[in-house]
Amino acid sequence: MALSTSTSTSLDAGLNTSFTAPDTQGFCSSFYGVFSSSVDCVQAISRLEVGSDVITYVIGGGGGEHTLPLSTHSGNCMIQVEVAGPRHGNRFTLRPDTIRSMAETILESCTYGTGHSGGFLTSDLTTLKSYVVAPSTDLDNAYPFLTVILSGVVPDWLSPGNYDPIIAEVLATAAFNAATKTVPTSRFAQDLRRRATRFLMQGEAMQPRGHRVPWWESPPGVALPNSTDSTLGTADVAATSRRRKRRGV
Repeated sequence: MALSTSTSTSLDAGLNTSFTAPDTQGFCSSFYGVFSSSVDCVQAISRLEVGSDVITYVIGGGGGEHTLPLSTHSGNCMIQVEVAGPRHGNRFTLRPDTIRSMAETILESCTYGTGHSGGFLTSDLTTLKSYVVAPSTDLDNAYPFLTVILSGVVPDWLSPGNYDPIIAEVLATAAFNAATKTVPTSRFAQDLRRRATRFLMQGEAMQPRGHRVPWWESPPGVALPNSTDSTLGTADVAATSRRRKRRGV
């Protein structure tokens, strides 16, 4: 599987890496654990189901052999799988091999990498980025996507596809970039900058654990600006990352 990588500073004081694989985007971070050995993670992945047939998973339990979210672990390494985003329905179809392949990609990109860290990988994030910059999009009705997490063992669900602030950063960047390709004074360009501002402001309040807010909610009690300033751009995203890094989130 061909991969490309880049670095960002988003979740904690350490250097974090983002990577892409076909139809997916992932993020490595020491927040999700640092592993002196990959043995436990290899074993945890081996416990995931194997299968190339498309299966319908029931979201939120409710009985049946195949449900999401799901979790497995070995030693100090844990694999979590869930569907992220609001109003995602109660069914999700995929191949078990897709989950295993995504977990193996995190292992290769993060745990085997220089940081020996955990991380998470999302499916369809490219589609989600396209969705949030479409003229007809209502940001309160988001596109569901699969998230696979490889991390140290913790007693709760990490849900980075919902709560990791880097997701808000990615979507803000997509909206800012789309605005630069539109007539700056157009209503649509202003709307795109407004959407990006919404993601940035929400990202400031996000954290993967503890008191959590998801990226798709409007920032509580805050009136968003009209965002008519055409100078807004990815520098605002970088400034948000730096502030969060100083806070250690």
